[in-house]
Amino acid sequence: MIEPVAIMPIVASAAKVSFTQAERRLERLPLKSLKWLQGQGPNVPYKGLPPTGEGGSMQIGELARATGVKIETIRYYEREHLLPVPQRTDGNYRLYSPQHVEQLRFIRFCRSLDMSLEEVRVLIGARDAPAGSCRTVNALLDEKMAEVDARVDELRQLQHQLRNLRGLCPQSDEVKTCGILVELTRSARSNKAQI
Repeated sequence: MIEPVAIMPIVASAAKVSFTQAERRLERLPLKSLKWLQGQGPNVPYKGLPPTGEGGSMQIGELARATGVKIETIRYYEREHLLPVPQRTDGNYRLYSPQHVEQLRFIRFCRSLDMSLEEVRVLIGARDAPAGSCRTVNALLDEKMAEVDARVDELRQLQHQLRNLRGLCPQSDEVKTCGILVELTRSARSNKAQI
């Protein structure tokens, strides 16, 4: 266990930086090194940080680890009202619940499907109204699939152009006779992107 003395330089240097920076420094410490700050270690109680797991609540660092979402991103989602407002301790620390974990995992998975924040907001709104119609959700997914299909078509066209371009120089030769560079230069001069 790390004694309070070992952490004092971090706490002392926190006075010279903003509250957010100090909070980040404390969050980067291993949890067991923070036990004394939570009144669970040596006789140095610190009432500013709530005990871990009280009523299923957790601090932002624990929420980040539980969901794989960065602390800055969690705060951004809070500002964008994608997360419920967390409770606060007497020391003004945020307390997150299992509901926050579930919501963050939902947002993260939607973002992995290339959903925009607005699309995620629509999906959260639909999920929070279970008696409503899922017509909006279906329309959103249909629109997203059409968008992906269009991007796939664009990528296929790009692939075709690159293959044609590559075919202009089948073997390594001097740069001055490179068919690829000759065609790129010609196309750039004529302002054409097509080959």
